[in-house]
Amino acid sequence: ENSQTDFRKELSLPISPYEFPDKEKNKLLQLLRYWGLEFAACDYVLCPDGKLIFIEANVEGNWLWLGDGEESPISEAIADMLLFHADGIVPHVC
Repeated sequence: ENSQTDFRKELSLPISPYEFPDKEKNKLLQLLRYWGLEFAACDYVLCPDGKLIFIEANVEGNWLWLGDGEESPISEAIADMLLFHADGIVPHVC
């Protein structure tokens, strides 16, 4: 009940890795490219029936809490992107 409007209010909610479907990933990447974004923290709702509902793309999104105590490639991917851009090399989108 505490997480209906903001899941961060319920600290005991489980967090687990999720294999984002390629079809959804491609649609999201097209949208971000259309908007000219290099990064956005995108929020989705995963329904019990497996359906994904897009909520938002936040260019100032916070992802650090996801890596707290968990293995998360997000920080590494962002650091790689920043380093590659500094060298003028376009990174591989993952």
